[in-house]
Amino acid sequence: MQMKSSKHMDQAKTKKRHNCSIGVKNTMEQLQEQLLKWRTREYKRISSTYDFGTVKGHFSVLALSNGETQIFLVALRYLSHPPFIKLLEAAEQEFGFNQKGVLVIPCEASELKRILS
Repeated sequence: MQMKSSKHMDQAKTKKRHNCSIGVKNTMEQLQEQLLKWRTREYKRISSTYDFGTVKGHFSVLALSNGETQIFLVALRYLSHPPFIKLLEAAEQEFGFNQKGVLVIPCEASELKRILS
């Protein structure tokens, strides 16, 4: 029976920890991808369910409020408002640039109200 050196055992432990951290990282990435796909499907389902009339000089935006959707009519002037531009960029990153119908943004309704006030 041959004893492994302390150095060899330390290397094996380090390799095992490294493999474990890679596994955790891969699992987290997969969960994030699944969540993003689910949220995208859910937003598409929600936005296609509603038919929003608009008022001249405004556009419709759908935001979440405690897991429920809330509809906003937003004046066109907010398209140059920096905090609103950040929301548009977040929507593009999360849902893509080709949203059809109402614009869905990944934002709580309370936050959107704050930005629009």
